[in-house]
Amino acid sequence: MDPRFDVLPDRKHSMSVKWRAYPPDVLPMWVADMDFRSPDAVIRALREEVELGVFGYPDGSREFKDVLVKRLSDLYHWSVTPAEIVFIPGIVTGMNVVAHLFSNVGGQALVQTPIYPPFLGTPANAGLTRVDNPLIRLADGSYAIDYEGFEAAITEQTRLFLLCNPHNPVGRVYRREELER
Repeated sequence: MDPRFDVLPDRKHSMSVKWRAYPPDVLPMWVADMDFRSPDAVIRALREEVELGVFGYPDGSREFKDVLVKRLSDLYHWSVTPAEIVFIPGIVTGMNVVAHLFSNVGGQALVQTPIYPPFLGTPANAGLTRVDNPLIRLADGSYAIDYEGFEAAITEQTRLFLLCNPHNPVGRVYRREELER
């Protein structure tokens, strides 16, 4: 087993929002914030950057962009250049940027609920009206897509569908057949 998983750093006195948001008797499990030490290679790379002492505006790793361009071509036959790759600080920011790209007056965004809360506010942030397509709760407690409701919710004003996969909070990883339907 990887020794990094044998030790849990005490983060209760760190700047972690996860550990500072609640009293000590609460075990927070609401945010994707790891409690394990990062890999040594990541720590070394960060130290090298910090040692420069200058914190400007990075454009990302050229090597990483080159690898990504090759993988997108090999796996999906996409023709992308490194200049077309833009790094963003996280999924919530990226989702909001995309929503703005597809927004227009009177436009709508389709969201399947229940959903990770930032999905709920993204349409309004971009001037879109949110249209909910509630998932169906099955007898075994799992969730499924309401395809009839989904199709009925799509109108001339629909500009965007925000898909959460793997789904948070219901824990589903949609199968290919479900996504292609």
